Amino acid sequence: MVKAYFTACEQAQRAQLRRLSLALCRGGVERMEQLCAMQRAGPEGLLELRSIGEKSLPLIAAVCARYEENRTPSQGGTPLRQTGTCLTQE
Repeated sequence: MVKAYFTACEQAQRAQLRRLSLALCRGGVERMEQLCAMQRAGPEGLLELRSIGEKSLPLIAAVCARYEENRTPSQGGTPLRQTGTCLTQE
């Protein structure tokens, strides 16, 4: 789920997002809910993951914020639809 969501976002930052998504998956973070919980808990947990550094934290925060804004109805949000660059609300 993390890899798919990162891949769906921001064409301009696609390479960096792909690298981050692979590092997160390698670190055992496979669901956006898990990533968002880690991000809310503070940077320590994320910085322990291989290939995740200080420069990655703002991008992770932005992706988590976008995910929280665009949660599906079953998660208490509005429906998502795929656009050319990222998931958006219908």
